[in-house]
Formats: sequence, structure tokens, C-alpha cells
Amino acid sequence: MEKFRIFRTEKTYAVKTGKWYFEFEAVTAGDMRVGWARPGCQPDQDLGSDEQAFVFDGFKAQRWHQGNEHFGRSWLAGDIVGCMVDMNEHTMMFTLNGEILLDDSGSELAFKDFEVGDGFIPACSLGLSQIGRMNFGKDVSTLKYFTICGLQEGYEPFAVNTNRDITIWLSKRLPQFLPVPPNHEHIEVTRIDGTADSSPCLKVTQKSFGSQNSKTDIMFYRLSMPIECAEIFSKMSGGGLPSSSLFGPKNDLDEFDADSDFEVLMKTAHGHLVPDRAEKEAIKSEFNNHKDYTQEKPSRLKQRGQPVDAAEEHEACMNFSLITCH
Repeated sequence: MEKFRIFRTEKTYAVKTGKWYFEFEAVTAGDMRVGWARPGCQPDQDLGSDEQAFVFDGFKAQRWHQGNEHFGRSWLAGDIVGCMVDMNEHTMMFTLNGEILLDDSGSELAFKDFEVGDGFIPACSLGLSQIGRMNFGKDVSTLKYFTICGLQEGYEPFAVNTNRDITIWLSKRLPQFLPVPPNHEHIEVTRIDGTADSSPCLKVTQKSFGSQNSKTDIMFYRLSMPIECAEIFSKMSGGGLPSSSLFGPKNDLDEFDADSDFEVLMKTAHGHLVPDRAEKEAIKSEFNNHKDYTQEKPSRLKQRGQPVDAAEEHEACMNFSLITCH
């Protein structure tokens, strides 16, 4: 299960010189981190758990970079965190509602003496059901504490002189589907045939070992079944599928077969099923109104029959100001 989601700006916005400022509003007061990260930060790593990020955790009042230390104080819902980086002096500071946060020794510097490298970009991570807003200052008047904490010290809004909104990338973990071999060590999949009252199904059994008091890891599985569909579907007038015993020779079966949805659609489009000109014009109008349907919706045969690709950890690109993790 995805425990956190990381949001960061586009890598091309990385800064290597100057003094920069942005704000983060903690809409909720839960588990979130915010600060600066290198463009190479990984979407599957907690912000600050490695050398790629320098962040403040207002939920636990900690600073994170290759581990954590107590820093500042905890935030409340609606509080504003100011994030400042001085690329010339190689220092970072954080503010909470306009007040500079201090470490246990009384220093205003959250981080110092870091390497510039490929530069830094704003980043934050949100825990489950948490909401936060990043404000890069494209409109300086929307920054609540910039004139108090940033402007007087020579900092600039991160999005100063930009003509469009800063692009945000987010991490998202998708399920991965893997085949289960018959001789799997812990999982056994058994097919249960259908009956008159129930459909066929799969039974998943997890083999566990150990004594009664031993701790066993619990895993959750999601099944994906490949489905093959016939090119032509036949049905009875009552709606049920015809039985082979109801038909005689193959010619009788061919006469009984109802046209598939695709065949009806094609014949209608060519006027084969239109009895008069008025009805033909009505159907023609309907197709004109849906002339892009083939592009918008793939056929049901393709939808049902396509294989499921293994999804991997990836990032999706979007522009927005409100970011939420559910």
C-alpha cells in the first residue's frame, strides 16, 4: 500500500545560484515533509531518508537528511512553512508562520555546507489523507510571509518572472501483475468450475509455515484473469446463449446466429437495415454526432481481450496548486 506520495517541480527548474523562497500551507496537520531536493530524488524513497533531499517534517518537528534530528516545532492545520535556500552561502532555513525555526543549539540554519551539484528543486511528501499547498510566488502578493522573512534578506520567489505555472510531478505506485506458477512456494491458485447457480472462479490459498504462536506475514493479492472473446456472439430470443443441442446441421445454426453488435453497426452505417429514407437520415445524424467514437472508445472486444501490462513505479506530470494524497 502506498504510504506517501512525493510532489516535486520539473527538473529543469533546478536552481544552482541565488537565494530562493517558496511557501507550503499545511491544510491538514498530519504526516508531511517539505523542503528542497536534488533533481535525482527517487519517487520510492522517503524524502530526507537519503542524500537527495533536505526537508522539514512539521508533524514530528524534525529535519530530515540521511536521517532525522529534532528541529523547530510542530505545525497545526493552516500553518504556513517558508522554505529558503541560499545557493551562494550553501545554507537552508525554514520558517513557521513568519518565525524562523531553530535547532536544539539555537541556530537558524537547518542545513549548511551542502554541495550545489545539479541544483535544487522544491519538493514535498504527503502521507495518507493529507493535503498541502505549494506556493512558488508567481503572484508575489499571494505569499503570506515573504515580505517579513524573505524579501528583507534578499531572497526571491521561486517562480519569479515565470509566464506560466510551475510544472509539478508526482509519484504513484501501481500494482504489478505477475503470473503464479503451479509450483509457487507460498501461493496456490485453484480453478473452481461454474454451476447452474454460480460462475466459475479462482480460489487463492496462501501456504504458511511455522508454529501456532509464530508471526506470519500477511500478503494481499489482486487477481487478473485474461479473457478471450469470440468474434461473433450468438444469442436466443430470450436472451440466453443457444445450446448446441437445439440445432441440427450447421446450416441451421448459421441461420439462427444473430448479428453481433459490430455487424449490426456496420450494416446500419451502410444503410442495409434502414427501411425508409426518414429513418436512414435519423441514423446518419446520430453517427455524425458521434463521429469521433472510434477514437474515444476502443471496441469492447479489444477492451476485454487485451493483456494487462506490468505497471511500474512512475511519475505523472500535472500542473496544479492543490495537492492531495489519498
